[in-house]
Amino acid sequence: MTNKGLTLTAGLFLATVNVTAARTESTRAQTISIQSVHTWLNAWPMVGHDPQRTNRSPETGPVYPHLLRTIKRALSNPVVGPDGTIYAWARRALVAVDASDRRLWRYRASQGFGGPPVLAPNGSVGVVALPVNVVDPKR
Repeated sequence: MTNKGLTLTAGLFLATVNVTAARTESTRAQTISIQSVHTWLNAWPMVGHDPQRTNRSPETGPVYPHLLRTIKRALSNPVVGPDGTIYAWARRALVAVDASDRRLWRYRASQGFGGPPVLAPNGSVGVVALPVNVVDPKR
């Protein structure tokens, strides 16, 4: 049996594929489960995805996608973390929202708007706004 789940986030595809195989004989049963793991490297940590701005992710998207959700906030240059959190500028603040458009946190910048956020492997969110700020979303 194969189960496939698909999430559309800020125009990017994050795919999760679960594969389960079951075999039943008179004396034994076997179950195999495989799940892809989202890591920082297959997230969308910066504009253009990577330092080379390839605009490509190692994840495979669907051939015929369907719209799962529309996020109504005015987001500019969003980046997507490995857990699907979207980081972007909206209304003079850097915001983090989940895929259902629920705001997780908001950081009001003194200059109102900065360059696109960049995610670090340790979970920090860096932005260029005068002055330069680094936000730790865990605090």
